Amino acid sequence: MKHFYHILTAATFAFTGLSLLSSCHSDDKAIEDEWTATYVYLQRVDYLTPSPKTFRIDHSSEGLSTGIDMPFVVKTQKPTSQDVRVNLELRDTHAPNIGLQIQDKAGNRLTSSQVVIKAGQQCSDTLRIVATNLETLKTNEQKVNLAFDVVLTGIETSQSNTFISPRTTMSDLAAKIEKGALQNMKMGTPAVNDLLDRTDWVITLGAGAENSAANLVDGNYWSDVARSGQGFTITIDLGAEKTIHGINTTSWAWTSNRYAPQEIEVAVSKDNATWTSLGTLLTSGGYQDITLLSHPKARYLKYTILKMPTSNRVSIVEFNLYGTDN
Repeated sequence: MKHFYHILTAATFAFTGLSLLSSCHSDDKAIEDEWTATYVYLQRVDYLTPSPKTFRIDHSSEGLSTGIDMPFVVKTQKPTSQDVRVNLELRDTHAPNIGLQIQDKAGNRLTSSQVVIKAGQQCSDTLRIVATNLETLKTNEQKVNLAFDVVLTGIETSQSNTFISPRTTMSDLAAKIEKGALQNMKMGTPAVNDLLDRTDWVITLGAGAENSAANLVDGNYWSDVARSGQGFTITIDLGAEKTIHGINTTSWAWTSNRYAPQEIEVAVSKDNATWTSLGTLLTSGGYQDITLLSHPKARYLKYTILKMPTSNRVSIVEFNLYGTDN
């Protein structure tokens, strides 16, 4: 009986092995195609940076801090035996009016959407997506978020078994453009440094702020408005339209940075409905003077703390504005 069991087991194994071999043999062509296929894909020159690419642009009275220039290549995972002509499409519907175009290595605009990976090569010449008209961004003082992408839409070649990469991230290079609001602020005391009267101010604190808003204008350097973990917003109704030249804040332990904001955003409004951002500003010191370069006329001012100090608790003990009544 034991001998019969061994014979049966051996026969079963032989049959199973034969079935497996037969199954593999039936897919040999598919496996061969997969292993011998040539895949065409797109790759940014700085492909080790996060994807999608993000262009962050600061906007000041001197202009924009950087332009848009994204170099990339068309590649295959192994050298080709025949020329491969590639069709590209630049999609800029979410980034209109900034003159996006694909250029060759000499800086010439491609008059055709076709690029060639030459026989025996694995990579095209370097191409670039460039913005040739950023005037619309310069004239827009507000934050702007745009997006574009270049897509590999087709290939032409006499080389068999050649395909566009099935991975979307390798056939579609996406990019974002984030332009900050016009930078209308700088650290320092403004030339007009008269303090506005705070008597009629109505102050509203954003969610999470601790203590009474009255602490900001009581002249008492032992009371404050504070928050741990993240910043908060201070919105001030001046009671009437003023010309605002600057901001002055004092933080707890004002001789150090320990409780002072590290980055802020300021916006102004005449009606508390339509707001104009003056941008963001990196700040330092426990006693902070900020100059508003545009000298806005406004009734409302919104001050938002964006970046926390190292203590992870931010505190404002007094809040003042420099300006004039007209």
